[in-house]
Amino acid sequence: MQTYFRTLVLFILVFAFAQCVFGQYIYWGNANTTTIGRANLDGTSPNQSFITGCTNPLGIAVNAQYIYWTNGGGTTIGRANLDGTTPNQSFITGCAYAAGIAVNAQYIYWANVASLGRANLDGTSPNQSFITACDTPGGVAINTQYIYWAEQIENTIGRANLDGSSPNKAWIAGCSGPVGVAVNDQYIYWANASGTLGRANLSGSGATQNFITGCTSPQGVAVNTMYIYWGNAGSNTIGRAFLSGSTPLQNFITGCDGPSFPTPVGTPTYIELLDFHSEAKEEYVLVTWETATELANAGFQIWRSESKDGEYTQITGLLIPSQGGSTWGARYEYRDFAVVPGTMYWYKLEDIDFQGNRTFHGPVQVQR
Repeated sequence: MQTYFRTLVLFILVFAFAQCVFGQYIYWGNANTTTIGRANLDGTSPNQSFITGCTNPLGIAVNAQYIYWTNGGGTTIGRANLDGTTPNQSFITGCAYAAGIAVNAQYIYWANVASLGRANLDGTSPNQSFITACDTPGGVAINTQYIYWAEQIENTIGRANLDGSSPNKAWIAGCSGPVGVAVNDQYIYWANASGTLGRANLSGSGATQNFITGCTSPQGVAVNTMYIYWGNAGSNTIGRAFLSGSTPLQNFITGCDGPSFPTPVGTPTYIELLDFHSEAKEEYVLVTWETATELANAGFQIWRSESKDGEYTQITGLLIPSQGGSTWGARYEYRDFAVVPGTMYWYKLEDIDFQGNRTFHGPVQVQR
């Protein structure tokens, strides 16, 4: 019953999961246009023109204050406030058709046509030739030790020390037009433009080029605590799957225009519900449910109505506390004694996260 999830680091950035600062969104570059898109983290309310005036935007990076992007059709890196205001399309200049971008607490890193660049986080002291032992880098990822990049023409993944020393542009071989790369403390992931996502151990061993299949020219790969995302440039959609690679959804977000380097920000609230039903007993109605996983879940409430589409009333008093977690689930039951024989009832299950966000499941029907 357990589903195992791994915490990954985004292909083109290192990001924090502070919902109170970032909100829960996913950003992407519409590389065929002049815009950056944004949607809620669950894929709803997509805005394809969240930021305008860009030049074929590709890489996206986010920190606690700003959103950064590469203007792949030009020579600059842009920056705006997190709400999209005050965009500066020339925050860093002198780039060469920059693609992926990554940030940490001190520096901004990006991929030029034949080099990797680096600047201070405020945009000063740009070095367009921070690493030159690369040919056609696409995506960039960093952790506390290394910087990684995708070599699109060489069909390899490169790696160097974070200070730029000891570069190895063929650290992982056998890729197929790799564009994006992401790392965590166990694995490295990349997007093959041929239509798959690859994965290897962080040591570089055990590489598989077909970790997820069925993509269409994936441009970049990104992750959060539950999902892996990618931009399907060939079908103008953003895909999503569980971190295990299961349940891939190629049309998670539609209506994009050359989506590249999707960037999720915030912790997703998700209840993987295995079962929810109600059963009439002699003196009460038994409401039961079972979860496979519960992420950032505070607990549950039960709501009841005498018609499916009627008004529902909360019948639980105190919150039923969560017993599950991000890698395990739990079984629950509630006994509703305030029922009348011969009456039809409908029940909804409500889960509530630690920030007060609420999600309803059901309804389920029973006749007492």
